Amino acid sequence: MTERKFTPPTTFPAEYVTRDGKKAVIVARTPDERYPLIGWVEGKKDYNFNAFWADNGGFHKDGREIARDLFDIVLEPQKQVHWANDYEVRTGVWRTTRESADENATDDRIAMIRREWVPGQPPQYFTEEV
Repeated sequence: MTERKFTPPTTFPAEYVTRDGKKAVIVARTPDERYPLIGWVEGKKDYNFNAFWADNGGFHKDGREIARDLFDIVLEPQKQVHWANDYEVRTGVWRTTRESADENATDDRIAMIRREWVPGQPPQYFTEEV
């Protein structure tokens, strides 16, 4: 069985992700002892369907793995990287790829600046040769 991280909700609605990567929302707790969590799962083309889950976030109480089992959403900040051309008296526009910055450089470029940061942390700057 695959290790699955699931933290039961304490407030509603609570968002999760299913084993197959779909958004799931638990909207309430019911008195049902077998499947006390009720909510919905994202379907195709804006079609969502209702579902019930066990206290452990499993779609089946017996522990069988299924695509609708719930996992905690892990929100890890993604590192952002941009490049800009460096000139003696100015800096060019920040670009999302090194290639784009190179394509937009003029002959008076003296270096390339790479900026890396994770949201919530200070950015770091690096100079690259041209």
